[in-house]
Amino acid sequence: MTPSPTVTVFPPDKDPDIDIAVQRFLPYPAPQSLSIRAIMVSSIDGASIAPSGTSGELGGPIDSSIFALHRRQTEAVVAGLSTALAEGYGPIEFSAQEIQIRSRHGLPPTADLVLTTHQLDGERLSDLLSSPLTATHDINDDKSESVHNGRDSGNDAPEETSPQGSVIILTDRAASKAPTWSENRAILRNHGIDVDVLDKLDGTHVRQWLNDRYKLVDCEGGPRFLGSLLTSRVIDEVILTIHPGVQAGNAPRIAYGVSDGTGEEDNEVTGTPTDGKLLAIGYDQNGAVFLRYGLCDHDT
Repeated sequence: MTPSPTVTVFPPDKDPDIDIAVQRFLPYPAPQSLSIRAIMVSSIDGASIAPSGTSGELGGPIDSSIFALHRRQTEAVVAGLSTALAEGYGPIEFSAQEIQIRSRHGLPPTADLVLTTHQLDGERLSDLLSSPLTATHDINDDKSESVHNGRDSGNDAPEETSPQGSVIILTDRAASKAPTWSENRAILRNHGIDVDVLDKLDGTHVRQWLNDRYKLVDCEGGPRFLGSLLTSRVIDEVILTIHPGVQAGNAPRIAYGVSDGTGEEDNEVTGTPTDGKLLAIGYDQNGAVFLRYGLCDHDT
């Protein structure tokens, strides 16, 4: 018989039991092989971003707590570079207390940030150099604060932080043939960002690259990148917050696009249906719903 999903009723914000409730919804995993868990937020009618252009307004205190715990449980965060730039990502760091918790679960003190892009031209280079991604790796710098999709990272104690994790950009052979490729790559390396080239920047090749380095990976979108991973059937679990509101408009859903993530406009229905297994469900007093689904059908 299939086990019933856990059900969690989240207490009000700042209740002393909030951490216990969040960990019941999202316990620390102990995978024997690579596990990629995608975490996203959506409105009732499927919008993955608010009118502001980010997803922060769709979250809330419980969503922020779940996201912060999810990051504490991972060895690497993977996302599309466009999402990282739009949402103000920086290198990942944890407080001293978070490092102790990670150590008890066999996790390293830092987590890497792995970003994917099909382009590494002058405009993209300029965006990178003016972003928090090129912040110095100074353990005494208390100005950095991890942010994801406009959602608070939960790092409320910037003092006594660990060294920041590495920032790595994955791209493909086509991008490496650009005339300015070598120069741009050298500039990024001088700013603490490594660049690795895959034969093809699709879900299968990204998973193979991650599998050589990590066991626990947090996928934070955006929608096009997540769509490419889902199409390749390489996501193990989806964690979804449903914001109790509707907004209509033309905001994207949490995952869309073609298999290689390059299509800008594609109205053809080309999805690859995969059944999910409900692992956990939660809700709070504000009407938000939190879901965890296991995806059993992917290529390893």
